Amino acid sequence: MARTAKAPITNRTQRRKNAALLVPRIAPYYQTLGRGLLLGYQARPAPQPGRWVVRKFINGDRIQHVVGTADDFQSPDGHEVLSFEQASKAAHQWVANLPDDAAGRRARGLTVADAIEEYLTHREQQKGAESAKRARQSLTKWVLGDKLAKRAVAELTLADLMTWRETLLASDPDDPDIKRKSRDTANRIVHDLKAALNHAFQSHGETVLPSDGAWRRLKPFKHVAEPRAAWFDEYQLTRLLDAAARLSPQFGNLCTVAALTGARLGELRNAKVGDLDRSEGTLSVRGKTGARQIILTAKVQALLSRIAGKRPDEAYLLSADNGDAWPVSAQHRRIKEALRLANDGARDRENLPEDASFYALRHTYATIAIESGVAPGLIATNMGTSETMLRKTYAKVFAHGRRHHFEKAEPKLRLVR
Repeated sequence: MARTAKAPITNRTQRRKNAALLVPRIAPYYQTLGRGLLLGYQARPAPQPGRWVVRKFINGDRIQHVVGTADDFQSPDGHEVLSFEQASKAAHQWVANLPDDAAGRRARGLTVADAIEEYLTHREQQKGAESAKRARQSLTKWVLGDKLAKRAVAELTLADLMTWRETLLASDPDDPDIKRKSRDTANRIVHDLKAALNHAFQSHGETVLPSDGAWRRLKPFKHVAEPRAAWFDEYQLTRLLDAAARLSPQFGNLCTVAALTGARLGELRNAKVGDLDRSEGTLSVRGKTGARQIILTAKVQALLSRIAGKRPDEAYLLSADNGDAWPVSAQHRRIKEALRLANDGARDRENLPEDASFYALRHTYATIAIESGVAPGLIATNMGTSETMLRKTYAKVFAHGRRHHFEKAEPKLRLVR
């Protein structure tokens, strides 16, 4: 049964005066508007304004709908921010648009696809289309195309959701980081889906959706947001690149350019000879963060110019042994072979980490650049990432560098004992 408000909710002055009675909670404080129709004020923690929620009973079915934001901190505009009177008018209008008692039957059969569309529409109305763009792309690709989309939300089980989540995961025995990346991606997709289901749960009420337990108990994968920060010092890197070149000159070139530019593997494997600007000393690449130009040092310029030679612009710059682009996973097996080859005959304390992936070359570039004092913004731009992400991923490297500068600047004093 809906609880009626113990304090007036009809104007914001009264709501503020009786704030102690209107504590933030999911269940709204209701006031009756008519037979089977209630308007509720859902109090939320400051500085968030409350929301107006209409509840209607149709043939025993209870349907809820958020009609707008309460005028707690802003003047009502009649569209998004509503006074009690405006919310009452919106509630009656919403009820008038319901197609008889079919609304109750439709709400009971609310599917995951319905819930997603309601959520995305609400988000676009509240925050704009751009805010919902990424979530719409993610949910369309990974949920709406799956059989899960046809399931009734009220009938969802934790097992259903876990089975669906398994379809998002990938693994590669040659590259353990693939598993981490897929789990990180799965966490973001699950977060979007849970947001849609939570919106449905709050909008339609407990009669239509008795529990949110199925998705509330679906916990995210832990410790998957950060890539493994394995990297090589200059001595180790020299040994690795030498071993890679012994396996294949083309593979040696690929590894060397990756270590000296910090570019992602996909960006390098797709680069063409025409992407190398020998006069400007840049390499144009395209990848997960879009197109950009990498500034090349004189050493890398000379190396890439030699590799490019006089081949046509459409030829792959860092081609595989047969002249084609490298297969997507070919480097995973080869980097393991190169690590083992580099470790042959080495003392234990000099061993390179054999569980490292090709991505460690990108980590190596970033780590050496940071330790050398290159401005973080320049490193981030060259690597195709943000300075914020760079500082987050390499926080320990930055901390070590700061300590080094303090120690270098410390006065040379003989301390009195």
